[in-house]
Amino acid sequence: MAYTEEAGFYRLVGVPAGQATVAVTYTASQASAATVTVAPGQTVARDFELQPAAAGKNGESVVTLGAFVVASEREGQAKAIMERRASINAKNVVASDNYGDSPWATSANS
Repeated sequence: MAYTEEAGFYRLVGVPAGQATVAVTYTASQASAATVTVAPGQTVARDFELQPAAAGKNGESVVTLGAFVVASEREGQAKAIMERRASINAKNVVASDNYGDSPWATSANS
């Protein structure tokens, strides 16, 4: 198992030569997997483009809604959840997005 860095890059070390399956998960996204062939002494690159998780019944991607209000949630919350999941020790991470613009922030803290 490996976790990505902030920009989403990852590196698996010590993978034996042959075929290997790489599985990727991220909060609120569909899991994805790919099989790669690792040659002895070589490096293999594999990019993943994750899709939003299906919200409909039985895996359908179309959802019929009644009346609704349009609102948005910032991506910081998903990042905070992933950081909490990746922590070795008990950790609570709160996205600063929850608080909006901070009145005490200075240009040095931004």
